[in-house]
Amino acid sequence: MIGTTHAISKPFTNSSMPEMRPTFVVNFDISKVICQHSADPTDIHIHNMSILCNGVPDCYNNPAIHDESFPYCERKCDSTCSNRGACLYDGEKPMCYCDAGYSGPMCEIEDVNECLDKPCHLMAHCRNTMGSYDCKCLPGFKGDGYKCFG
Repeated sequence: MIGTTHAISKPFTNSSMPEMRPTFVVNFDISKVICQHSADPTDIHIHNMSILCNGVPDCYNNPAIHDESFPYCERKCDSTCSNRGACLYDGEKPMCYCDAGYSGPMCEIEDVNECLDKPCHLMAHCRNTMGSYDCKCLPGFKGDGYKCFG
């Protein structure tokens, strides 16, 4: 696994536009990449992990996320991660980091959102997890999430 932290960010200075310093963030906890899309610093977008290392310039003037200057994009992967994730190399071995909602060694398993069936009590929050879900009573209520009382 890549490091002990769960996010990577890399500010850089573009030599042709030194006044602009776009940044991207890779958040492994939520399986998202956040980056700037244009010269406007407020033009920030959230992407799935699968945009990493795919050779397409999704982030404005940010080659670091698409070439060898982003150290985890080394071409040591034999997998496309089913086009549902990014294959990153951490210096020891290549590994698929899946988009949210997918799992498995090649990101081939799609998660079903059990919360759509509303299994929890009306006064509870349902949190979908890979292959399961959990229910928790809302603040001010007690119970197991399936039965909540105030």
